Order: sequence, then structure tokens, then C-alpha cells
Amino acid sequence: MMKSKKAQFYIFTAIVLIGYVMTIAPSAVMPKKPVSTFRNLHENYVAESPKIINNAMHYDGNVSALFENFSDSFMAYAKTRDPNFGLAYALLYEERIYAKNYLGETINITANTTVIGLNSDSKGEAAKAGTAEFNVSGLAYTLKFTEPVQAKVFFRAKKGKEVSIYAT
Repeated sequence: MMKSKKAQFYIFTAIVLIGYVMTIAPSAVMPKKPVSTFRNLHENYVAESPKIINNAMHYDGNVSALFENFSDSFMAYAKTRDPNFGLAYALLYEERIYAKNYLGETINITANTTVIGLNSDSKGEAAKAGTAEFNVSGLAYTLKFTEPVQAKVFFRAKKGKEVSIYAT
């Protein structure tokens, strides 16, 4: 009889000590740093856009029209996640550069000596070039084409005085 009360005391003491150790010990599971909406959106676009191009080429589709349709759909989705998100792209395909602006302001894309002036939500095209220079808000971002069919994209999101930019 004495042994059972002693056993109960040891079990109770062990439970209390384990509880105490668990409260003072640092958590082994570190919380994940939240991924920003901007980063999530531009990484999603960068991952999906080559699939659109490859699929259109495989099925002999109009690559520039299908890419524009994808970008239109993507921007409709992106605006639900972050209304300040925008992008502009230059697509090199069949010796032409096709460009479209979703940034909400007028920009210029320079391909060789041709300047494609794009108002908000407008598109244009030019002859093939080795680079595309995006002139946005007075700043120039030069992106080099390295493959015969390739999209170069400029992403931007503004929140107050904070501006996030990514170009690929």
C-alpha cells in the first residue's frame, strides 16, 4: 500500500517536471517566414509563363496571342491578391518582340533602336533584338534575350513609399 502512494507521487512529480521543462525549453519548430504576396505572384508568373510558351509551340498555336491571353488572365488573378501589382513583358518569338504593359503607367521598351511606347494596358511590337530595355519611371532595366523564344518580364508593386521590383 505504501509503495502505490510512493509510485503515484513519483509519476505526479515526473508529469510536473516534464510540463515545466516543456514550457521553458525553446520550441524546436521554428515558424516559417511568411512569403510576400509580391514574391509569390512573380515566382508564379515566372514558373508558369515558359509552360504557356512551350505548350503553344507544341500545338502550333499563336504564341504571342496565347501568351497575351495568359498574361491577361494572370493579371486579373493578381489584382485580387494585390491591387498594386503590375508587370510588363517583352516576348521574343519568330524574329519579333511582342510587348504589353500592365504597370498602370506609360513605359518605353527599347529593342535595338526601336522604342515601343506603351500606355497602361497597351501592347506593341518591334523587330528582333538581343536585349529589351524597360524604361519605367525614369529608370532603365536592360534584360538580355538568351534563347530564340523567350519572355523578359518586369514586375513591380507599390505600397505607399515602398516599391518592390523584380525583373527576369
